Amino acid sequence: MVADDDYYDGDDGYGYLVRLFRYDIPLLTAVNTGPLTLFRRKGWILDVRHKGFGAAAGEAAPLPGFSRESFEEAGKALRKCAHAIARGKETDVSRMPPSVRFAYRQAMTPTTVRKPFWEHEWVPLCALLQGNPEEVLRRARPLCGQGWTAAKLKVGRMSSDGEPAFVREVRRGLGPNIRLRLDANRAWSMEEATAFTAKVAEDSGDGMAPLDFLEEPLKDRKKLPMLARRTEIPLALDETLQEIYGPVQLSGDEALKEVRPLLNVGAVWVWKPTLCGPFNPAYKAQMAPGTRLVPSAAYESGVGISGIISMAAFPGDIPVSPVGVDTHRLLEHDTIFDPAGRFDTSRPRVAWEDIRQGGTLIADRMMDLAYGR
Repeated sequence: MVADDDYYDGDDGYGYLVRLFRYDIPLLTAVNTGPLTLFRRKGWILDVRHKGFGAAAGEAAPLPGFSRESFEEAGKALRKCAHAIARGKETDVSRMPPSVRFAYRQAMTPTTVRKPFWEHEWVPLCALLQGNPEEVLRRARPLCGQGWTAAKLKVGRMSSDGEPAFVREVRRGLGPNIRLRLDANRAWSMEEATAFTAKVAEDSGDGMAPLDFLEEPLKDRKKLPMLARRTEIPLALDETLQEIYGPVQLSGDEALKEVRPLLNVGAVWVWKPTLCGPFNPAYKAQMAPGTRLVPSAAYESGVGISGIISMAAFPGDIPVSPVGVDTHRLLEHDTIFDPAGRFDTSRPRVAWEDIRQGGTLIADRMMDLAYGR
């Protein structure tokens, strides 16, 4: 319970309670992030409570192997943010790391937002197919009966002949009512990507999962326009967006200059706020008409997951696809307190109200206090 005298009355006369926690959570299975293998997930939770405006929390969890900022650098920046918030001061986070910008946006968004501002009460999720081939097929086969509409599979890890054949098996296992997303993590040359897309395109038929998109197939992003002309499979941008939007919060003109060569390439934007920063509605001006947005996770805890799902609950006029937050189930425990089990991302869809409320129930006894009282 928070008492009134725990709040600091800032210069504007309003009361704030600001706390910064750090967490260190074991993963149920090891996660490879390029050159690194992760066995634990570390991050920061910025908890802000404001008299009259309710509570909000934000998460900064730099992903080793992908994030430019370290865990320590994110914590240092968040301490500055916490100190400023507690005193009612404006904080310019535009030059701060993307995970910090994401945490700050979350923590400073009041949870008193209610209907009719939501566009969707229910948010569909995407299943992640992980493990060896047998494990992938075992997970894929029952998904349709469980109500899932989208699944994601990593590619670029097998031989040039074996991988298209395995993708065919997975598509048959999923059935025609689930759309399959393929993520290559920039594994291929132009020749390899062209050969792969040609083979999997030939396999389209009755009883098979349609291909939703192919994510970041090329080592060289500059060649994406050429590949887009060679295949009918929609291409998705992920690492490319991290490179453009991640380092600093770009102005509209700056971002448009960077993304213009790819305007007609990325039919889908896979947006990971931990790596790109929070999605700014102004960015829609840099998206080609009809471009879909896929809010996605980078192994965050429940606080960060709630912020990612909120991108789908309040999308405006940007088409939003099933959200990719299935990495959440790999954490041994969480940063939120959810005795009722409402914050459940293992289901094919979630109620935004459950996620909104759950994201503010901080399990402070499970974390270390780094700032505040």
